[in-house]
Parts: sequence; structure tokens; C-alpha cells
Amino acid sequence: MLNLTVCHGRFGDEADLTRARKAAEKILDGCGVPYPTIYEDYLFQWRKLDRMPDQMDGLAKVWHDASTAASLAYTENWHNPDEVWVDLSA
Repeated sequence: MLNLTVCHGRFGDEADLTRARKAAEKILDGCGVPYPTIYEDYLFQWRKLDRMPDQMDGLAKVWHDASTAASLAYTENWHNPDEVWVDLSA
């Protein structure tokens, strides 16, 4: 199961959450690996690389890309997203 948590700033509505979930799932489903496995690799590399997502590779990069896509989709068409982002977990 994919969990979305909206962090910082203001919160959108159900349509924003649906759009964010679909964007993340599109990327995650493309690799054919269960979400918890991808998330575990992301957490491992997050700790190992001292929170440097630009250095991640493999499944961790897929998770990071899905999180970025979810954040962008969540605030799509907003005039001022106020640094809102979506945090994913599995």
C-alpha cells in the first residue's frame, strides 16, 4: 500500500491527492517491484548517502522520482504551492 503525507504549507483537496497518487503509482508500477521493497532501498540509501537523493540509484532513485512526481502533481495548477511536498511511504 502506498501512503501519501502532505508536508509543509497548505493542503489541497481530494482531487489533488488522487492526482498525486496516480503520478507516483505510474512510476512505481513501471518497475514491477512491490512498493515496500522499493521503499526499503530508498530508506537504506537515504541513510547511507546522508540524505543526498541526487546520488541515489536503482530502486531508491525510482522512489525518489515517484515522490517528486507526486509533489508536482499534487500542486499542479496552483498559483503558489508554498513549498508543499508529498512524502511517500509503504
